[in-house]
Amino acid sequence: MIIKRFVSVFKAGGVPGVLRAIIRRIRTPHARCFPECTKFVGDRIGIEIGGPSPIFARGGLIPLYPLARRVDNVNFALSTIWEDATKEADSFTFHPGKAPGQRLNGEGTIRR
Repeated sequence: MIIKRFVSVFKAGGVPGVLRAIIRRIRTPHARCFPECTKFVGDRIGIEIGGPSPIFARGGLIPLYPLARRVDNVNFALSTIWEDATKEADSFTFHPGKAPGQRLNGEGTIRR
């Protein structure tokens, strides 16, 4: 897994990209609330509204994705400016080492 990630970063950014990734990994602290958050997320199924969010990815400020069993996603449209869901149909890849969650389409207005 580490070798795959290294090769991917190297292909994308060369030696400078690898060095930036190492520095980012060393310098990125976890939020103080992270240990408390792990109690609620570990091996559970959750839902993220919007996303995927880099803050929850491995190396992020609150890396919860690696801890969750599955994360489903709800977004206001099938295709957004930050992600084209039509590529992956109904799956939401939140972590490369985990089975994808479900992708749901919905929004927050109330119809009367």
